[in-house]
Amino acid sequence: MRRLINVYFKRITLLVICIIIAGGYAVAASSPTIAVLNFTNNTGSKGMDYLSTALADSISATLSQSEDIQVVERSRLSSVINQVELEKSGMFNKTDISRAERMTNADVLLLGSYTGTPSNITLIIKAVDIKTALVLNGRVVTAHLSELFDRANQAAGIIAAVVSTKDVGRLTVSTSPDECDIYIDGMMVGQSPLIEYKLPAGEHRIRVVKKGYIDDEVTLAIRTNGSATWNPVLPEKQVLNRSEFSVGVSALIPANNDLTPSPVFLAAIGHNFDRWHISGEIGFSRISHDQVFEHLGSEVEQDRWYNYTSLNGHIVYILYTGWKLVTPYAGVFAGYGKLVDYRSNEAYEDGEEKLRSHNLLSLGGRLGANILNFGKFSLYIEGRYYYTPTLVTRDEYQSQGVLGGLVKNEQEYRFNYVTLGGGLKYYF
Repeated sequence: MRRLINVYFKRITLLVICIIIAGGYAVAASSPTIAVLNFTNNTGSKGMDYLSTALADSISATLSQSEDIQVVERSRLSSVINQVELEKSGMFNKTDISRAERMTNADVLLLGSYTGTPSNITLIIKAVDIKTALVLNGRVVTAHLSELFDRANQAAGIIAAVVSTKDVGRLTVSTSPDECDIYIDGMMVGQSPLIEYKLPAGEHRIRVVKKGYIDDEVTLAIRTNGSATWNPVLPEKQVLNRSEFSVGVSALIPANNDLTPSPVFLAAIGHNFDRWHISGEIGFSRISHDQVFEHLGSEVEQDRWYNYTSLNGHIVYILYTGWKLVTPYAGVFAGYGKLVDYRSNEAYEDGEEKLRSHNLLSLGGRLGANILNFGKFSLYIEGRYYYTPTLVTRDEYQSQGVLGGLVKNEQEYRFNYVTLGGGLKYYF
């Protein structure tokens, strides 16, 4: 009985070992074998010939760490590299492909070319089915020489994952406007729309870029055999070379307490030169500064106001352009202001008596932001400070009591003030 048990135990053990070995062979058989050939130097510079083998060696070493594929040792590829020059012409001849299959026992050839200068190299990587001579997948990498190897290894890793058909999903990106450059994990993969683009399962950082528009970026999770879709709408940047017309209203708050805060109406036209904006502006405000005094035992209120007209030139710098809804800016300005002092007087035909007129130099600074951009329109909010070096003379009246008359005293002050407000801009 014991002998019979031992026999059965040995048979079961042998069966388990065979199953494990067969499973291992099955896994190996299901994993595609990739041969990485030398890359073709199309730069025209012999000094960059070394990249031909250096890139291939680096990519081969990186792919060897993957459990989903097998990589042919580079030392076994010398005969293929010397005899089959598929990558040089970009044409795949089936006879050459079959020769490569016999020499390497590979399923896929990874090959390509590079061009450009050390500061801007473009590398094309292709995965070619060794049985059909069809291109299974490809990537284009553009980078500085210092970043080229990292980008190339990243691109080759994605290609290998797609070729292995394990844990692969699809990504579709449609943008408004069209023809935006699309970057996935820092590598440009093409322009929008991007349809059913194969990617390894996992999280990927996608960024879309177009000149004249604000970049957008998102991190998406790609599921195995799943599909992900992203439809970003890129707003226009506020730093285009274009003209603009604006109208607005602000609260004018004088530094002199005898003057009443009043609205000031503004209109401006200008032009953007990238992040600089130059404009001319006209403004108008009616500023009340009524005077109350005692005369013959009763309180008298004298209706007084300034009509203020300003003409200013502005230079503005856009501080930051990367926000979608807000574009902050700061600037300085200088110009001319005419301040005319009036009071009510029924002795005049129009009921107004002009007392004094001042021509003023105005200097100042402004800080604001464009908000809620709607194509050719946007709103803006801002604050300003105005400084006038010239003193303004204000006439103040006092009663002479029983003598019945009024005496005029002159008061000097600086017409400094701040404004807080906003308005609407139109771009053309």
